[in-house]
Amino acid sequence: MARQLVSMGMQKKKMTNLITIDNQQNNQNENQLQRFSLTPFIDEFLYHKPYSNDTRTVYKHWLRTFDITLKENLIELPQHTDIEKYINGELQHTDKNNKKTGLKQSTTTRSLNISILRKFFKWLEKKKKYPNVTNDFINIGNRGGVYSRDSLSSGEAKTLLDSLDCSNLINLRDAIFINLKLYTGVRDIELYRTNVDDIKLQKDKMVLLVQRKGYQAKSEKEFVVLTKPLYEMINTYIVSTKNRISDKYGMPLFVSHGNNERTNGKRLVRRQICRVITKKLKAVGLKRGKVVGHSLRHTFATRAIEQGIKIEKVQQILGHADPSTTYRYLVTMDRYKNPIEEQINYE
Repeated sequence: MARQLVSMGMQKKKMTNLITIDNQQNNQNENQLQRFSLTPFIDEFLYHKPYSNDTRTVYKHWLRTFDITLKENLIELPQHTDIEKYINGELQHTDKNNKKTGLKQSTTTRSLNISILRKFFKWLEKKKKYPNVTNDFINIGNRGGVYSRDSLSSGEAKTLLDSLDCSNLINLRDAIFINLKLYTGVRDIELYRTNVDDIKLQKDKMVLLVQRKGYQAKSEKEFVVLTKPLYEMINTYIVSTKNRISDKYGMPLFVSHGNNERTNGKRLVRRQICRVITKKLKAVGLKRGKVVGHSLRHTFATRAIEQGIKIEKVQQILGHADPSTTYRYLVTMDRYKNPIEEQINYE
């Protein structure tokens, strides 16, 4: 009997020790989860992405801001609702001026953060680091999967093209901007990055190599085909431009002209390209609420789809990584072309 009591006592003590060890392991796991931080994964995420240095800097800034915000709000394991609160500016963090602030409420900033967080959490899930809690987010500026910018009608695009004056070097350069956007759909950032030697002959076609948004370099696989009239305009501009200053990106195609010695001959900045296009739209009375410089890219995409070009080809030309981005053009067109509201009949 005494031996049985001793044996039972030893078993009980052993079980108690196992429970203690198990509890310690559980507590340790819980503490590891509680200390889960996104920061250690940010550099690894960016390392595997072919982004430019500027894009990496922007992504790192916003991802770290998000992680700091989670910590200051005592959020251990971020869920869908936490991200939604962050995007809506409901979660605050201490900024560099030691002030409590939430995410800026501008549509651009919020859309940018949604895009960054979606890509980051998608990567985390793929690496089995953390579940993707951003699956059903859409860009703030594109609610309902429809673009927030209008495209020009065919008549309006023709009016804009007919208004272009190529009588001097500046007007010729600006006319090339409009033609490139309406006939190839290039972005402002792609125009800014263009160099003289990006114009090449490939398979009997004159092409312009483009460095897509977020990428570090150009590739011969990423290009737009130049029509003969457009190539001739660009060639005339190249030959006529006597002052062209090389920079760290190469010999710029589009440069500043004028009497300002500080900028003359240097690469035309992206902001100035945008201003040029806006000015041209205003000159013919086409600048309105949802018609901006980027609308010319939308116009190219919309016309291409209307004329029967397959959505996959349009995606390739526009350089969209996600086909759903291109699909929004089709959604927008169908929404106005065959509105459901006009098909409802109660008779």
